[in-house]
Amino acid sequence: MVEYFSNRFPVKPRPPLNPHDYLPAEARAGLLNLLFNIVTRYDANSINYHFESNVYSNIYDFCFSIHEITLNHRFSSNFRSWAIPKLQQNIEMIVEMCAWYTFFDITEIIYQVLDLSDMSRRKASVAFEELFNDLLIESGLQWAMWGGKMERRRPEPTATQIEQALEILKDERFIGPHNQLLKAIKALDTRPEPDIENCVKDSVGALEGVARTLIPNRDSLRDALNTEPFKTGIHPILRDIILKIEAYRGDAPGAGHALIDGKQKVQLADAEFVLTSSIAAMLLLVAKADQTTLKAP
Repeated sequence: MVEYFSNRFPVKPRPPLNPHDYLPAEARAGLLNLLFNIVTRYDANSINYHFESNVYSNIYDFCFSIHEITLNHRFSSNFRSWAIPKLQQNIEMIVEMCAWYTFFDITEIIYQVLDLSDMSRRKASVAFEELFNDLLIESGLQWAMWGGKMERRRPEPTATQIEQALEILKDERFIGPHNQLLKAIKALDTRPEPDIENCVKDSVGALEGVARTLIPNRDSLRDALNTEPFKTGIHPILRDIILKIEAYRGDAPGAGHALIDGKQKVQLADAEFVLTSSIAAMLLLVAKADQTTLKAP
């Protein structure tokens, strides 16, 4: 028997006690979109669905696995006699209403069904994992799929900080920094090896973007920090710490300039520190700006 997410993690059948386990509607809708565009599509380049049963044996394998884990009476034992549209309707109902841990079970089933298919379709499992991880980041969920298995991305305090920053940066003023922060997070979550240099680069870039959004017409982060409300609203030592984070980006091999033999490379712990420090600095700048009701044009 395959051990899915809810069996590996001690979560079933409790309700989510951790706020990061909350499952927003956009995550469910996004999974359904991926499911019916990857799992049930025979031609990955086609924009149309082809519902012939001989082509879509995968969807029946998928439904069988869902029936096994959900114990949902909407899937009866004779579901293989159903037409694809009826199957699709029932799958939608389950994904939209299932418990959060069952949702992650279903995602692992999707990967497994694709990965166990013939070689011509197996690449779809890789595509699904990449797109699903993008969806998880955009939905603010601190989980990731690595090799078809769901795992937590990072410790809870870090996850909370990232979630808070992404929520604040949803403001249309911060669309640029928001997207760059997402790039930094994705770089850190890249597997099998994190893209730590780009994590550092984009983390600090997002910080600079927030500062320049709040204080327009400034050429640098230093100029922004030397402008009100930050000049008197942020202690000089804290301003200096923020600038040193930016300075590290400029000095870090592979992030600010070319990799050089003999110079210490950026380590994973370094990248995590820069990411969380940059986020803390962004939150500080936004809080100080809000205290003075400063609004970017």
